Amino acid sequence: VIRTFAYTNHTVMAEALEKWDVNLVKTVIPRIFSIIVEINNRYCQSLMERNGGDSAKTTRMSIIKDNQIHMATLCVAASHSVNGVSKLHSEIIKQSVFHDEYENTPEKFKNVTNGIAYRRWLYQSNPELTALKDTIGPKFIKDGSELEKFRQFQDDEEILTRLAEVKKANKEAFAKYVKNSSDIILNTDSIFDVQVKRLHEYKRQHLNVMNILTDYAYLLNNPDAPFTPKTYIFAAKAAPGYYLAKQIIKMIWAISEEIRKNPRISQKLSVVFLENYCVTLSEHLMPASDVSEQISLAGTEASGTGNMKLMLNGAITLGTLDGANIEIKEACGDDNIV
Repeated sequence: VIRTFAYTNHTVMAEALEKWDVNLVKTVIPRIFSIIVEINNRYCQSLMERNGGDSAKTTRMSIIKDNQIHMATLCVAASHSVNGVSKLHSEIIKQSVFHDEYENTPEKFKNVTNGIAYRRWLYQSNPELTALKDTIGPKFIKDGSELEKFRQFQDDEEILTRLAEVKKANKEAFAKYVKNSSDIILNTDSIFDVQVKRLHEYKRQHLNVMNILTDYAYLLNNPDAPFTPKTYIFAAKAAPGYYLAKQIIKMIWAISEEIRKNPRISQKLSVVFLENYCVTLSEHLMPASDVSEQISLAGTEASGTGNMKLMLNGAITLGTLDGANIEIKEACGDDNIV
């Protein structure tokens, strides 16, 4: 089994590091339970040998402890390779989540930064931007590193104008899609500030909301103040039993309705929560985005992939120095990530 399996850990969130009650597993899958017990007995025996008879450390590392089966520990024990999904995350799992296991078998632990199918998120989703291939040739469609060549045009007024035209066209196409699907009219001359991802406290959609409320309060007190128009776009799903996440969705919707009631302010500020977040919606939205919100609490976002899709489509990242944002920063430079 160890020679066959590798384990990719995707998050340090406790709910993903599953622990199952011994009595439940014993009742529902008794044969598998007996196999897990045998695996654990042999594993603990080998740990005692490796740990020089340190029974406290062996107990701490046991797959079965406190009347629970620790599934992530079982994954590490039963794999020849263990990786996180960004440089930082892979270090976090070595230093905290699986620290004892890393000390025990350091050769197992590696990093494999998450990736995206960039052909889908650029070539397929953004034909307007892909049409600029006349500048660098079509080789990038098969070799992503070819995109580096586009840097030479960073001060080229003609190409920058074309890029602006592409973004405008994508925003208009997205506005048309939203009008057809949700009957909401978007101001395509506003900044599209986008936060699309699972709804979770650690991803901090509510922090984004606090900033929106600050903008709203400012405009209520200063309705004639110069203000660059902004459209804040959210899309997310909450886990079925995650009450607070659903309340945050409700709050965002309520704020969007409140702002819409004020015609003077809604010309400058609007909030949209798009229903049924899915890949099709993403493919329309990513090319139209101006600002990419990647504001998870530092140390909690293992990697992220929306951050890559939005950056690939020319959105500026506003984010915490966490997960793959760190590697994106190295790749795109400080001008494109705040």
